[in-house]
Amino acid sequence: MQRHASELVEPWAATERQAAGILARPRARKPSILLRVGYRPGAPTVRGRTFDALWRLLRASAGDALPIHYWIGSDVLNTLRDASLGHLTRAFDAARRETHFAGAPWLAEELATVGIDAE
Repeated sequence: MQRHASELVEPWAATERQAAGILARPRARKPSILLRVGYRPGAPTVRGRTFDALWRLLRASAGDALPIHYWIGSDVLNTLRDASLGHLTRAFDAARRETHFAGAPWLAEELATVGIDAE
């Protein structure tokens, strides 16, 4: 995004260890979009639940920012596995109402099988 639309975006990415610092980061203005890449919603692991909690805090602090999920292959694979085992959390159900993009058409088709409408 920085390479192709630097005049439109103020990208800021965090490693897992820095993620909590996002909330403390001073902002001159509220973002218009929150883009989540990786850390699939609804992961039943401690790490997944922690990131879902952080995502909820980010959304609350970002005002009217549009939440967008960008799905990559491993996220889709693990979500399908968790869904088949009945292990998805409530965060997954909440994420269904958000905007989703997939890295490939076949990933969007696979996500549709678990109720995610991705472009």
